Amino acid sequence: MNIETTTIEQYKILEFINANLKIDSMKIILIDCTTVKLTNFKSIELIFKYDNEEITFEYQELCNKFIDKT
Repeated sequence: MNIETTTIEQYKILEFINANLKIDSMKIILIDCTTVKLTNFKSIELIFKYDNEEITFEYQELCNKFIDKT
């Protein structure tokens, strides 16, 4: 995957992601200079942050609720 980063922090996050995850079917968004978001086909998000030479991440599952009005 070839994504153009604008900061060293983004580059290091993407390097970590490529080394540890299969990202073929994931959407990658560069949020800001120290944050990258991955979303998979099941609408699960991983938000990676780089701070003080450490990479952390948050997990979030998006809810797509169906409302039946019958």
